Amino acid sequence: TRYGAFDFVEKPLSTAKLLRTVKSALASQQPQTEVMVEVEQPVGNSQIMQNLRQTMQNLAQDTRSIFLSGDQTLDNQIWANYLFQHQSVKTPINLKLGRSEDYHVGLVQNMFIDEVTELSLEQQRVLLSLIKKQASVSSGGRLIVASHARYQSLLNNRALLPELTEYWRNAVQIPGLNERIEDIPELVEYYVT
Repeated sequence: TRYGAFDFVEKPLSTAKLLRTVKSALASQQPQTEVMVEVEQPVGNSQIMQNLRQTMQNLAQDTRSIFLSGDQTLDNQIWANYLFQHQSVKTPINLKLGRSEDYHVGLVQNMFIDEVTELSLEQQRVLLSLIKKQASVSSGGRLIVASHARYQSLLNNRALLPELTEYWRNAVQIPGLNERIEDIPELVEYYVT
């Protein structure tokens, strides 16, 4: 236990004791709500990927909110992670979107929202408030908001605030695999390795 074990079970093993120990260990764990999920780096050297990397490196030096539009949620997460790693100011990452009064000082952490269409109206209002505050105040954090839908689909989505939808007019488009077929061999090698 000095080296980090939760407890120990003596031989001969008692199933009841083992189950009690496991339940106690699970109950003692604190849920981590503010940790960015570890994701892979963007893979591929096609021209479209090189251009996208350059665009993201340029955006990483800016502090404005960034909007991503890609068919795959994982691709959006990979590129958000890439942006966070390449920005000049490193701050913690927060995945929770709370109430608007929690953000009266401005955004002080990096925040990634992986699907804007899943936000409630209250959360959309909070997000809109954060976007506006970040545009007017230089804060220590970066806000990245993604959607699997393109601008036209979001425009037709009545569950989204129209003012929020407008940000996807100029969103960074994350290409699908069908747009960069020449990267498939490299992707296969990466995931097999």
